[in-house]
Amino acid sequence: MSPTYELSKFLASLLSPCVGLTDHHVKNSGQFARFITSQTLADTDVLVSFDVVSLFTRVPTARALQVSRDRLENDPTLAERTCLSVDNICDLLSLCLDATYLTFEGKVYRQIHGTAMGSPVSVVVANLVMEDIEQKALSTFHTPPRFWRRYVDDTCTALPLDVVDSLHQHLNSVDPSIQFTVEKENGGQLPFLDILLSRESDGSISTSVYRKATHTDQYLNFQSHHPVAHKRAVVRTLMCRAEGLSSSAVSRVAEEKHVVEALQRNGYPKGFIHKQTRPRTDQASQKDNETRANLTLPYISGLSESIRRILSPLSIQVSFRPLKTLKQVLVHPKDPVPASRRKGVVYSIPCAECPRTYIGQTGRSLDLRLQEHRRALKNADVAASAVAEHLFEAGHRFDLSKASVIDSHPHTQTRCLLESWHIQHHQAPLNRERGPLPGLYATMLSD
Repeated sequence: MSPTYELSKFLASLLSPCVGLTDHHVKNSGQFARFITSQTLADTDVLVSFDVVSLFTRVPTARALQVSRDRLENDPTLAERTCLSVDNICDLLSLCLDATYLTFEGKVYRQIHGTAMGSPVSVVVANLVMEDIEQKALSTFHTPPRFWRRYVDDTCTALPLDVVDSLHQHLNSVDPSIQFTVEKENGGQLPFLDILLSRESDGSISTSVYRKATHTDQYLNFQSHHPVAHKRAVVRTLMCRAEGLSSSAVSRVAEEKHVVEALQRNGYPKGFIHKQTRPRTDQASQKDNETRANLTLPYISGLSESIRRILSPLSIQVSFRPLKTLKQVLVHPKDPVPASRRKGVVYSIPCAECPRTYIGQTGRSLDLRLQEHRRALKNADVAASAVAEHLFEAGHRFDLSKASVIDSHPHTQTRCLLESWHIQHHQAPLNRERGPLPGLYATMLSD
């Protein structure tokens, strides 16, 4: 995680209310589908889509800062969200936009153009810049388009065929960093987002669900180790999209048939699919509206459902996440963090003079914990480290340079240290208070 990630998240929350205040903004496909079906094209009009080339890596940071400052200064509700001044916010935003460092193959690089991919504030400032550019372009173009709707960097519009190229050139002249590509309707059809727009003979526009030629219809498999709620959500999402993006009963029925067939190929029983299309009861909707605490836990089939039933009467809403996904196993876009800098780890240190191995767990970095072990060894502080205790009792030394990570978890937030001796060859030590233990000697220390 980037050092400025949390700051970026905070700034995004301050700037987000400034986004989408123009008529050109589109929140999602459903909103656009409802809008476009109310439009009528003239015989000379063509449907056109403009797309920005590599938006996030091309956003000019100077322009982003200026637009953000202008929006914040004209936002009457800013004082309700923060006590920071506009100057303070812009200084922090400048820090986030300039801190575009990344590592690749062990080397540190700085991204010199645009905003950082994955930063929460990047999407917000990109939207603000696009709003500024489109406002300047449309207000100075000689032939206003029939309509103009944009979702981040994808824009759909309609205008006479003979002015498409001139508008394209005009858009590209507003800011050299932001360059657009253009796509015209083909055979009376134009894809936009996940919607296929079709021109009708009377000038109206019909819509249906659009899939790229490379789409494989691969969804969450029904046999996968995921909560059943996730599988219900897959069905409901696809069915809601079929209803929301289809402007006619014919296209909706065809899309629903396609969804059912695709889900069955992914292992979903037909009865399960149809059960999810039924409207939810008033009781279920009322339950969702209750004020409940939220808790997210790793999903373990059989156990997780029991935990949810136990906590539900306590007004605790439990949701689950998979322990590990195929993406986590197969996709590693970032350089691995060195073991010594990883946090939330279980680690081992072998004794150099006997078969015993120290096993420890810490929520902090391994480097920091090993420094504490070294300090405890130097000062013979047996209360701070079981490693020092072994040195004091047996006179054996540990080679801390051979410490290794056994396991780790990115969500570990533990603030305690469980220290134990794993006894090889079935040798059991004596616990001073409880006598022999079957292989483990454990103490709890603050960490």
